Amino acid sequence: MPNFAYKSRLPVIHFEIPLCEAGSVARAAARTRRLSRPWVWLILLGSAVLGGCSLIPGLDRENVSTNRPLLPQMQAGSGTIQLELIFVERSPEDPLLGPALWREVDQIGALPPRTRSTLQRNGFRIGHVSSNPPEALQTLLGMVSEITDADADSQNLLKGRRLVVQSGKETEVQTSPPLESCTIKLPEDEESERTFANARCVFSVRAVRLQDGWVRVDFLPEVHHGESVLRRQAAETGWILKGGQQVLAREAQKFSITLGVGEFAVITAEDGLEGTLGDSFFRTRDGDTKRQRLLVVRLADMGRADPIYQPKSGSRPSPIKHNPVQLTPQ
Repeated sequence: MPNFAYKSRLPVIHFEIPLCEAGSVARAAARTRRLSRPWVWLILLGSAVLGGCSLIPGLDRENVSTNRPLLPQMQAGSGTIQLELIFVERSPEDPLLGPALWREVDQIGALPPRTRSTLQRNGFRIGHVSSNPPEALQTLLGMVSEITDADADSQNLLKGRRLVVQSGKETEVQTSPPLESCTIKLPEDEESERTFANARCVFSVRAVRLQDGWVRVDFLPEVHHGESVLRRQAAETGWILKGGQQVLAREAQKFSITLGVGEFAVITAEDGLEGTLGDSFFRTRDGDTKRQRLLVVRLADMGRADPIYQPKSGSRPSPIKHNPVQLTPQ
């Protein structure tokens, strides 16, 4: 960088001018020699700043970073529902999947008696937990530490994801890995046992808004099986072609749970009912090794519904004027 120094009665001032402005600044300096010298340094400083080059070496405007986000944080839209889905996978003999958990989980009030009985016969175990989960569930979800040996800890799996859905819209939650073949007992059907090839066990989940802070979550068990091909499906405007497997929807085992914000639904397989629908959904076997899964659904948040009418600040609602019916004697 060239150094320019101008002698005057003022102290000597040195300026470093970037190369991108050196030529233009030199020409500007030649044109300003007739001006009084105390103003020269102001002209040079202004031309360098307006030219877009930094006077501080190593500082580039494009590389300046701040901690502020570039985009505002997204908020839950009106009518949206946020569900957290957590899968826990452990050995069926793990005590945390047994009485340590289920004596603290509400299985009676979560479902009507008839629905609960039907689900138990088909191998499902379902409960409801408040926003303050018991210690066993906290341990399963990794919220508190657990003392265990290294081999057992390496086999315990925990994974989850968050879904943002619109009220009344359906989404699929797969609970089993792809199965080459599985045989399921169906007590309610005339054909009490069926074998499915290339099968997947899936819940069709639909969350329906009841009011601010409360949601009803519907679970429909489905068995997706066979080859994935284009099939005709009914739509609102007629028939459409949609790719996918054959779907066996188990309407008799459909159930619903009402959740408040922060509350949990807990779903797994019933003990001692091998070969049932719930067993296929939540248990796997690899030789002599057996694994059991637990599905935990939590209502994380929901967008607030805007009121149809909101009075102005400070205004009072008008009192209701009662106008009773006057009965006239005959």
